[in-house]
Amino acid sequence: MDAIDSIDLPTTRRKLTRPLSGTVSLLMRLTIAGLVLPPLVGSLEDGHPYLWGFGPRVICATVSLNGLMQSGGQPLAFMRPGMTSSAANVNVCAAHPTLSQRFLVTLTQAPSTLLALGVLVMLTLIIQAVRRNGPFDLSVTRRLRFLAWFGLLAALGVNALQGYGAAAFSATAQRQPPGSLDPITVPVGLDTFNALFDNLLPLLLVMCGLLTLARIIRIGAQMHDDLAGTV
Repeated sequence: MDAIDSIDLPTTRRKLTRPLSGTVSLLMRLTIAGLVLPPLVGSLEDGHPYLWGFGPRVICATVSLNGLMQSGGQPLAFMRPGMTSSAANVNVCAAHPTLSQRFLVTLTQAPSTLLALGVLVMLTLIIQAVRRNGPFDLSVTRRLRFLAWFGLLAALGVNALQGYGAAAFSATAQRQPPGSLDPITVPVGLDTFNALFDNLLPLLLVMCGLLTLARIIRIGAQMHDDLAGTV
């Protein structure tokens, strides 16, 4: 019983959340700094802020080579006989971007940062719930389950948005090849669909791990309440 009682002490609850609490706090500060510092530094350098494709500078996005290189195109490096080189992605830049191009570049960068910020906020709420109510509390399990499903669905949405942004931006860079009757078209829909399933297996494993942890904590919460009722 002494071990169970010690869990309800505030100092013990704080120790239970380490090192996750310190890591989340550090990452939260770095993420916020990454959102605040670029416009600040840009203002100090040339008087114009910039962030996620918006600003006076050249904008670039990492895009797939689909539709940008014809089959049988030149290799990206000179290799030994029998060896070839290629790349799945390249950087495409616009020196004088339009508003729509800026928006597309924003789609390739902003969603993942916002998702990371959202996950950090939810982890902070879970840590606060543990410190306030202890680890054996149903609020912890509810937040873990929400984080599991939100993480999976939001990550799939981010993959699709960034894949679409990159493909649509690369489509604005291609033009009719000289002397060709058939233009090279960027498969925006296919690239978006393929990007949707990027890192799907790790996402499923993380989701299953969080749901399993939530179930274990729920059972522990029930056992904790039963033991507290027998005292």
